[in-house]
Amino acid sequence: MNNPVIITVDVGYGTTTCVHKESLGNYSVKTFPSLPIPIKSDINLGLAGEERDVTTVEVDGITYEVGSDVGTSVGSRNVRVLNTESFITSDRYKALLFGALSFLGKSNHIDIDVLVLGLPVSVMFRKDELAKIYTGTHQITPSRKVTIRQVLVFEQPLGALMSFLRQGGNERFAQCKDKTMLSIDPGYMTTDFITSKGLKVSPNRSGDSETGMSKVIGAVEVALRSQLEGFNIKQINPELIDQAFISGELKLYGKAMKFPKCDLFDVTSAIRSVTDEALTSVVNKVGDGQDIDLIIVSGGAAAVYLPSIQRAFPFHKIEVVDDSLTAVARGLQTAGEQFIRGAIARGDYQKLKAV
Repeated sequence: MNNPVIITVDVGYGTTTCVHKESLGNYSVKTFPSLPIPIKSDINLGLAGEERDVTTVEVDGITYEVGSDVGTSVGSRNVRVLNTESFITSDRYKALLFGALSFLGKSNHIDIDVLVLGLPVSVMFRKDELAKIYTGTHQITPSRKVTIRQVLVFEQPLGALMSFLRQGGNERFAQCKDKTMLSIDPGYMTTDFITSKGLKVSPNRSGDSETGMSKVIGAVEVALRSQLEGFNIKQINPELIDQAFISGELKLYGKAMKFPKCDLFDVTSAIRSVTDEALTSVVNKVGDGQDIDLIIVSGGAAAVYLPSIQRAFPFHKIEVVDDSLTAVARGLQTAGEQFIRGAIARGDYQKLKAV
């Protein structure tokens, strides 16, 4: 039997990441902002030799531009307006997912045996609905189709845990088999967490709260407007604040200011108010963690939430997963591969393919 083609796409509120194994056995990882931009043309504008890293897909007759360079198409009022409950059935989600798949190659028909997706913990009850939506053949542009034979859906924090275990190889898998672990994944909309014994998740001690980076950015925006009185700003573009967390500088009107604290402003307390709130939600479900052996943190916002995590769990060993921005997607890929490997070993993979 040929090895099945397994692709992971983690469509997050902040970024979308696609992972797949290439022909030589190496993994390809591509991440781009979760900003599908409706456009009137698929012309890829740019100077010679400077083609923009974008692709176009169609959803319900609307053409969307997706990719790393969508920022050059984003207006000052174009922000991420995403809702936890309705996100998976939205046109935006479909555009991001199809966009990620369209980067896989130039063929007119993309053939995928298994597509692995992740969901926030609170939305996992909709996993069967999500799998049903994307199983089958889809027209992603007038000239391109994608066929997906099977969809697997896992909790996003499980991807963080799997990524951490995978980085340590078989030895780490063996060491953590009987450990109680807390995996925390701060995302753009929600802060997700799972408690597990090895890989066995405890639903009663897992969950999420709407205390993700979007809420941090909102609190920072309010604080900045009150402190930057001389600029007379009615609203600060959230994307500029988002970039400030990445670069360490807030760029406003051509002026670069050290972030999150400089002579003109200090928004550290605004950040802490949200990240502490997030950890209060975790502690309310998990407790003080006396039985927890290890805490794992992932996600692009890991560094932002880490101080609050350390304050909430001062006596624990806390591990930040390498390449935390893409850790969830890479771990979900591992989870999918292990699931299918087990199905093949049991002899029921063909049955699963037909579902």
